[in-house]
Amino acid sequence: MNLRKHKLLGILSEQYILSEIGETENKEIGLNDDVILEKLKMSKYKYELIKQSLLDSAEVERHNPRYILGLYSTLKGVASFNDKKYTKAFFDDIINILKNIVQIVIPILSLFIAYYAIQLKISEVNNYNQKQIDTLRKEIKILKSNKLKSETQTKTYPKK
Repeated sequence: MNLRKHKLLGILSEQYILSEIGETENKEIGLNDDVILEKLKMSKYKYELIKQSLLDSAEVERHNPRYILGLYSTLKGVASFNDKKYTKAFFDDIINILKNIVQIVIPILSLFIAYYAIQLKISEVNNYNQKQIDTLRKEIKILKSNKLKSETQTKTYPKK
């Protein structure tokens, strides 16, 4: 909506300035709603929302030549257009949205990274423990086989 406000103020500011220097066809300070809607290429509903917002902020005033409703830009509206008030507001809104997204995404990513690091550490500890267990099993096998060998070698059977 802010970019559309800027565009509307641009159209009305141009008409205002041209009427001040005397370069308009009909010497009108403003434009009819039909002409504005044609230039903005938007629905009448959105136009009314924007128009009411600009009327409330005194950046435009009603224009009624030949009993056809329209608008004209005030000096405040021309200044707002020149200062790019609504374009800056649009980018400020985008920056705030991005900040909010980043404030949500960074903790979630941190959580995933921490989870992944913990899983890696658990896997590493499990692998180490499994190697230890395998080593102990081999040693037990060796000990058992050595014990069996020693039992068979040391046993002597009495002669009858």
